[in-house]
Amino acid sequence: MFSFVPSISHLVLCALCLFSLVGVPGVALAQSCSLQLSGTVASQDNETLPAASVRIIELNINSITNNEGFFDLAGLCPGTYHVEVSYLGFAPVVRTVELTVATKLTVALMPVANALNEVVTTGQRQYDTPLAQQSVLEHKALALTRGQSLGEALKNIPGLSTIQTGPSIVKPVIHGMHSNRVLIYNAGVRQEGQQWGSEHAPEVDPFVANRVTVVKGAASVMYGADAVGGIILVEPAPLDYRPGLRGRVESVLMSNNGLGALSATAEGAAPHGLLSYRVQLTTRQAANARTPDYYLKNTGFREYNGSAALGFAKGAFTTELYASTFNTHLGIYEGAHIGNTTDLMAAIERTEPLIKGDFSYAIGRPYQLVGHHLVKFKSSYDLPRVGQLHLQYSYQRNDRKEYDLVRQAYENEYQLRFDLTTQAVDAYLDHVSVGGLRGKIGVNAQHQQNYYDGRYLIPFFTSYNAGAFATERWTSGRLELEAGVRYDQRHMQARLRQVPTDQNSPEIRPAFDYAQLTGTVGAAYQLPAGWRLNAGAAKGWRPPSINELFSQGVHHSSARYELGDRTLGEESTLNLYGGVAKTGPRLNGELSFYHNTLDNYIYLRPGREAVLTVRGAFLAYNYVQVNAEIYGTDASASYRLTDWLSASAKYSAVRAYNRQSGQHLELIPADRVSGGLTLSLPDWARFADNTLSVAVVHTARQWRVRADQDVAPPPAGYTLCNVDFSTEARLLGQPMTLSLSAYNLFNTTYRDYLNAFRYFAPETGRNVALRLAVPFGHSSSTSPK
Repeated sequence: MFSFVPSISHLVLCALCLFSLVGVPGVALAQSCSLQLSGTVASQDNETLPAASVRIIELNINSITNNEGFFDLAGLCPGTYHVEVSYLGFAPVVRTVELTVATKLTVALMPVANALNEVVTTGQRQYDTPLAQQSVLEHKALALTRGQSLGEALKNIPGLSTIQTGPSIVKPVIHGMHSNRVLIYNAGVRQEGQQWGSEHAPEVDPFVANRVTVVKGAASVMYGADAVGGIILVEPAPLDYRPGLRGRVESVLMSNNGLGALSATAEGAAPHGLLSYRVQLTTRQAANARTPDYYLKNTGFREYNGSAALGFAKGAFTTELYASTFNTHLGIYEGAHIGNTTDLMAAIERTEPLIKGDFSYAIGRPYQLVGHHLVKFKSSYDLPRVGQLHLQYSYQRNDRKEYDLVRQAYENEYQLRFDLTTQAVDAYLDHVSVGGLRGKIGVNAQHQQNYYDGRYLIPFFTSYNAGAFATERWTSGRLELEAGVRYDQRHMQARLRQVPTDQNSPEIRPAFDYAQLTGTVGAAYQLPAGWRLNAGAAKGWRPPSINELFSQGVHHSSARYELGDRTLGEESTLNLYGGVAKTGPRLNGELSFYHNTLDNYIYLRPGREAVLTVRGAFLAYNYVQVNAEIYGTDASASYRLTDWLSASAKYSAVRAYNRQSGQHLELIPADRVSGGLTLSLPDWARFADNTLSVAVVHTARQWRVRADQDVAPPPAGYTLCNVDFSTEARLLGQPMTLSLSAYNLFNTTYRDYLNAFRYFAPETGRNVALRLAVPFGHSSSTSPK
């Protein structure tokens, strides 16, 4: 069995990296700072502007106005500051403030159409996120994830982890839940693919994102059924209606698997400013991944993506056409596919696999070919004294082919294909404040059709979904209250054989109907000195998905034999949450708690026995339903020790129990804690904004899962060191952002509990990433957008 213990020398070296930064002479304790800067932001017509951005430039502190246009920045030191206020569709304003006592500002913004002689910059607001626990990845933090998958980019957020199938297939996990329980909205469209499979990575290109928002916890009222675990919003920048051509070229190189990534974006607008466009292209290619000691055969991938948007804006009317395509060729580690049960058990017992590879970009069987194509048409209209009316139609097609490791197979013959099409219509009114209430009222509908070809795993099915919702938020001074309600109906019909694996068996068409009313309440209170309290409750639900009901067969790419249960019922959850957050020039942080009570919780339970098929031996997994309890805490904090040195720490823990048996559920993330230091280095020559960060991340062993709950016990805990350096430079007359990152700096050998291939091989070793971003054209900027 596996017994990897972090090297003491590695821990010492990590500590020395941290203390060497702390030990720099001149570190001084922060002075006492207790001043407050508050105020309101409105238009020239005295209409309040909720969600306007207020930033103190010198301190890089941000605040967002509430529904009454009010903001509050506390815990400030005396001094002179420049305060930047911005809002979509309005010209930004910078105010100089001499802060010696508590100060209030009143800021009136001018529409860009007036400021730029009828040339407008507009953006359609995404769905407002609820008052639930959430995290945002943007600016430099987002830039330092370029080249990684969406799951990898998010795993450093407290409460988030990843579930993997080898080194190249990574899915985000929120508070122990993933796949169908975590909804992803890509450019405002609910991502619909074969996301039920743990080895089906999200078909999303992170290079399109200007901002990624993670909402933790049940959010079914605003986003629909299935959102019992959370929401991930991948948000492109709004279209820019300023005339001229501008854009950005980003490139990434990684050492471990020879990854190369290139992404280019070009955008602009017509001279009259009514039409705007954006075109974006991305390619990624990687060879076999390497553990600290050897390469993992057939783990490379190739990816080709693109998107285009065309917008029109005049007066109160805006409309946008958006299209994207995502195409990937993913190799599956060959060493996870074993010919018989004896060899399978021997491979699990072995500390080093028999099948190894070398550095190669070649991709052989087994592999996946996945294409995801999206078209969206959205329009909005400002109704005077009523609000903004939105209408959106979207079409998606997800085409997935899986090629098994088989003998004498034709080169282009797949063993399994899924073809899923989804059409959706969303309409809602974002109404103006009425009696202090501001919110949304809307309806949506969705139609899905899924076909398969090849061997049986899940059947043909058709589903229809319809829902109606209303959410309202009331703000008074420092207090915000929120409430919402939603009603959903879902009809699903499958088409399959009575005995799915027998082509002579009679065909049946079982149908399922589900309906549920859900609701949410929440509250937030802004305390003095930058402290904020929040708490709430949300009722979520999720009907069983087609795979949970009807799976029967080998899921070859995950090396499993999966079996569904047609008697499964819909699951429901009551999510209670609360927390406290602090924002200030020195101390920033958040501590949050959550408790989910889940009735009829469905999950894929690992088996302890193998199933022998004509395609080899595979571990048996069954979909089961239990009453469960999931609770935990997330914490993060950062503190500016000096103007050039700050320290940070993060912690996340989740507990998940079967309420009947008292056993801890399988495949739940282990506790994770990290600490880091960030050093702001002086400008040098043509290099500015130089930043060096060192982080130590420790993941504990998942000891709560008993040995008899899996075919192999959870692996040992591990400690990793990561380093990031970033700078902004002007070379050859061009501004650019350059960063160098090292992951698993000391090449630690370890296995992660949530990797389906942990039975067969360890995780990847040291990986050094070099990133370069170069903007071009009118209004270019060296900072990440």
